[in-house]
Amino acid sequence: MEIGDILIPALFQRYGYVDEGPYEWGDVRIARDDVVFDCGANLGVFTVLAAYRGAEVFAFEPIPEARTILRETLKLNPAFADRVHVIPCALGDEEKTAEFTILEDTLVGSSMVLPQTGRKMRVPVTTVDAFVEAEGLDAVNFIKADIEGAERQMLAGAGDTLRNYTPKIAICTYHLADDPLVIANLLRNADPRYQLISRWKKMYGVVPSKR
Repeated sequence: MEIGDILIPALFQRYGYVDEGPYEWGDVRIARDDVVFDCGANLGVFTVLAAYRGAEVFAFEPIPEARTILRETLKLNPAFADRVHVIPCALGDEEKTAEFTILEDTLVGSSMVLPQTGRKMRVPVTTVDAFVEAEGLDAVNFIKADIEGAERQMLAGAGDTLRNYTPKIAICTYHLADDPLVIANLLRNADPRYQLISRWKKMYGVVPSKR
């Protein structure tokens, strides 16, 4: 539970890698046969969890070094690795290329939005809607997103998907000061039925009929 997001860092006096906690809360749960978008898959922790639960996972990860480790993670879990599709793209509000900053000594926190210092890399960007159309998907059941300030752009490029499929949402809201307000408005503009709950660093959303 997300109480661990508070207690664990407080005990160890470190808010770095251990303060993220789960991406499930209340009715926002991975179900067997869900189509899951892991936006910002990084090394594959959430991807593997979703695949283990029986979901089909589209793991979006634009950083090559992170994808290499993600694929190694999948090799360690061969029983369900075939449920995972690794997508070498970032997600935004339009199809383009964008400059990412890769932080020194870590693959965590790379961003195409936040002002950062580090190695620069240009990567392809697509939108959720464009990807859904290109793949011919007839459902998206769960969207998890931790993409370092680009969460609002991703949702802006997912309007049709949100309206048509009302996926469960687990999204980080701590990168930009107005993230909670902007992200809530984007979700409710797509479908006013979204019931949203904000926790310490995330927002969870579900449409009641999808429970």
